[in-house]
Amino acid sequence: MNPQRHIRVSIDRQRLTLVHDGRVMREYAISTASRGMGFTEGSFRTPTGNFRIIDKIGHNASTDTIFKGRVPSGKWQPGADGGEDLILARILRLDGLDPENRNTRDRHIYIHGTNDTRNLGRPAGRGCVRMSPGDILDLFPMVTEGMEVVIEPQTRPKGKLFFIDCDSTLSAIEGVDELARARGPEIHRKVAEMTKAAMDGGVPLGEVFANRLDLIRPDRGLCDQVAELYISRMVPGADRLAADLRRAGWTPVILSGGFQQIIEPFARHLGIEHVEAVPLRFDDEGNYAGYDASHPASQNMGKCRVIRDWQAATLPHASVMMGDGASDLETRECVAAFICYSGVADRPGISDAADLVIEDMNNMRDALPRIDKMIDAKISVDLSYDITMGGADMSSKKATKTAAKAAGNTAETASTKTAAKKAAPRGKRYSPEEKQKIIDFIEEHNAKHGRGGQTRAGEEFGVAQLTLASWLKGGAKKTGKKAAKKGAKKAAKKAAAGKAVAESPAATAVTVGGSLQSKLAKLLELDKSIATAEASLADMKRQFDTLKNSL
Repeated sequence: MNPQRHIRVSIDRQRLTLVHDGRVMREYAISTASRGMGFTEGSFRTPTGNFRIIDKIGHNASTDTIFKGRVPSGKWQPGADGGEDLILARILRLDGLDPENRNTRDRHIYIHGTNDTRNLGRPAGRGCVRMSPGDILDLFPMVTEGMEVVIEPQTRPKGKLFFIDCDSTLSAIEGVDELARARGPEIHRKVAEMTKAAMDGGVPLGEVFANRLDLIRPDRGLCDQVAELYISRMVPGADRLAADLRRAGWTPVILSGGFQQIIEPFARHLGIEHVEAVPLRFDDEGNYAGYDASHPASQNMGKCRVIRDWQAATLPHASVMMGDGASDLETRECVAAFICYSGVADRPGISDAADLVIEDMNNMRDALPRIDKMIDAKISVDLSYDITMGGADMSSKKATKTAAKAAGNTAETASTKTAAKKAAPRGKRYSPEEKQKIIDFIEEHNAKHGRGGQTRAGEEFGVAQLTLASWLKGGAKKTGKKAAKKGAKKAAKKAAAGKAVAESPAATAVTVGGSLQSKLAKLLELDKSIATAEASLADMKRQFDTLKNSL
């Protein structure tokens, strides 16, 4: 890096600093992306690392000049922009110097003036580094083409993420079923059967997604009709949810296996900025031309992938998911709490496995403080399994009681009930053979149906979902039946010696590398570790380049 003059952008501090000979010349309030850090095209996230200014645009433009495609295209009138995020006054175009940010030029990432000055000082943009028009006019003559820019990655946890399903959660309809209904009763019947099978967990989502769309082939006009239906069939209380969430420190994100163009108008109606849904494609006449099959929400465990991306990009203090179906329940692996909304579709297999059940969206305002407490309580529950055999012992009883209390599970809030209460320990201690039998049952069910084994095992054997989850978190099978037999033999030997049979974690840990759920959990863990390692490697490369350039 040129030690004389360069720009440093801090996402943590939301400040841009002009540095000369190691001294701060100027510092300005900025606004980076509301969706956090990222390098992917179309992610609307701010890239980090080393850059250089490759173009200075707007030398003689007035402060209120609007740029589109880096070309002046009119004057800004305060209050007449319709809330559009405009590029004003000046543009400093950036080019990435690191392997991960080399697409910065193609992504059109700039430092530029903005009309959204009220949000300076906090992340609220769509990827660029935004400044007030007056500040960028002040900065502009002090920088040169080729000057180096460092955008420092966020390091401090900030905010909380609240992911919400759309269909049968925010609106009483299932969008894909309504699209099918418009195509006639036979197509509607087939699609409804496929949707129900996927939401109940009987069929993997990936298997039905393309099949439903091939049957329906929705055009743009039909999508507009269903978009209006989402609004007219809005769940009571959903209209105030976004404001309540923001007031409580949460960022709401609609996360749906539905379709982006249909859900976005509904999201705007609700005041929710962020939508993660599957984009549809149309030709010039508006006819159906396919969908984005690469979008995670169209795939099994895809919602978890979206949540992981958001967590890596924004470093939230906590994340929760609220929904009604099997694809929502899958996110339990990657959120602090899963909330089941049962006000439209009450699916026992989903609600039984949830950390909290909401029957009336109007109760969410009162539930939000309890959700914060429940997250802390759930951490306590997870820790209790780390220090016990993972079954229904005194520690788990205490933790479950804490979770129920923290969630505000009283007679006055009967419509807001926790799964911790449902999952109260039954007082039974399971032998290694019994545990292995139940885990084998889960594996066989998941192998046959793709999912739902844990829920089915709870019904079949009367074991609490938290207990099953703790067994499945144990890792890969030690040695199958041989390990179970060895554990039982050891316990019997202790009893024969007159000792109390109190099994240690090492003696009773059940590892289940062969189960679908444990494999998915391990994949997510490895994916997170890889991302961390890649980020660390990228940081070392930046330090190497900085030191090299200073020689």
